[in-house]
Amino acid sequence: MKTTRTRPPSRIRYEESHPVISFRIKKEWYDELKNLLRTQDITIADFFKIALKKQKINRDKIWKEGYEEGSTFYVPCCVCEHLISFNVDDQETLEKVQEAFSKWGHTECLKKEKT
Repeated sequence: MKTTRTRPPSRIRYEESHPVISFRIKKEWYDELKNLLRTQDITIADFFKIALKKQKINRDKIWKEGYEEGSTFYVPCCVCEHLISFNVDDQETLEKVQEAFSKWGHTECLKKEKT
């Protein structure tokens, strides 16, 4: 016989204020999402907070980890915050690029922002 557990009031309030989101996506999209989460070292919750503009991307962390991993770097678009990749070969160039790209974004995003 199955017994039901009584949930404490605090748990009930938490579950009501933090609903579960569940959906299915194509396997290749799932793999792409998991890879993005791993490379950016963020949780799925952080991903949605960033997408909903409730949390900012840690740009300094992205720069540091990108430099340590190799010459391919990812810069968040200053408008939509989706990552844009580019290559840099040395630390001096990286620092110049980092400063220049602080307000960098997709051409389409920048055009939309101006209008």
